[in-house]
Amino acid sequence: MGRKFSTFWTISVASTSTSKKIEFDRREYAGTQLRDTKRFRVVGVLVADADDCHLYITNLSRKEFLPEDLATIYRCLWEVKLLFRKLKTQYRLDEFDTTKKHVVEILLYAALLSLLASCLVWSLGTQMMTSCFRRNAGRRPSSRTPSSFSTG
Repeated sequence: MGRKFSTFWTISVASTSTSKKIEFDRREYAGTQLRDTKRFRVVGVLVADADDCHLYITNLSRKEFLPEDLATIYRCLWEVKLLFRKLKTQYRLDEFDTTKKHVVEILLYAALLSLLASCLVWSLGTQMMTSCFRRNAGRRPSSRTPSSFSTG
């Protein structure tokens, strides 16, 4: 079992990046367990909209990746993870009854297209409802308009 990290390091608002060397036990293999050391970078990025700071732990180089670049990379990575979680739960992509590569690819593409189409329909429906509310703002609902669509 690994060690739990509580308040192992401190990052002030002024410093956006620091690095720490962490020593840990590797998994036992062939009756031998080795101890290893890795250096990780802890990056803090201020989020202007939320008045908050996001922390990222990475082994990416300080010279090659600015804190803002890391925030963008991890935000995109999180979106991809959420996409695949949605695909696995809604389309049961983790329960394929085949091992044939072309069948898996077809099912994956079908799920992606279906998800894309449903997102587009949802977005268009939301835009139409918003424009309908704006157009009818302040007016009394007519007999043909359901009262739940009026804002007044």
